[in-house]
Amino acid sequence: MEAKQKKSLRRRLLVIYIFYFLVLAAGFVLTLVPDISSGWAAGSRAGIKDIQMLKNQGVHQQTYFVGAELANDMREMVPVATSHPDIRIEAAYTEAKLLVTTSDGSDPACVARLARMDGCTLLFFLPALLAKCALLILLALTINILRKSVRDEQPLPNRIITYTRTVGFLLIFAEVCLATGAFIHNRTAQILLEGSTLEVATSFPLNYWNLVMAILVLFSAEVFSIGSRLSEEQRFTI
Repeated sequence: MEAKQKKSLRRRLLVIYIFYFLVLAAGFVLTLVPDISSGWAAGSRAGIKDIQMLKNQGVHQQTYFVGAELANDMREMVPVATSHPDIRIEAAYTEAKLLVTTSDGSDPACVARLARMDGCTLLFFLPALLAKCALLILLALTINILRKSVRDEQPLPNRIITYTRTVGFLLIFAEVCLATGAFIHNRTAQILLEGSTLEVATSFPLNYWNLVMAILVLFSAEVFSIGSRLSEEQRFTI
């Protein structure tokens, strides 16, 4: 009877882990794919417009995209027109998405800063993107191992510990890279918006919830490691 209870408990735990990693993978897909597709579409439109300006008017135009979080004291409520004229609706804009267009007559120092921002952003955002793609592959492998373990009632292989630890460290790496790239954008936007009514938040935009998620994944890896060790000790004891 005790063996059946242990088997039932182990199965429930593995099912919980499967759902946990499924939700984690779904969250990455639902946030990563739309961001990549919208960014690619916006970049393509801007590039086509720059080429047309050079071809039709001979103007060397360059378009940059700069995103920045606004400071708390500048999140003013702005009226929004809706189909309900008898109800007053206001919205607070917490983020500024800047479309910056330069040409031959633009400030050379500002253009040089935008070019450096472009290179630094690619330096940090590209590794973060690769890390997230690797995360999806590792999550798929982890879910498949857990599913087979539940189906065949077999102990977890040691490689799942390595996969899970790698997922946790990749989560931290991707978050730090994204936060560093966003910080560069914030500093650049702060200079671009000098003299305007908008104030940019200058704090390092680290998403601590993602770090908590990474810690939970690393905790899961240690649970797998302890469980595997106890299983090995029990087998040798028997």
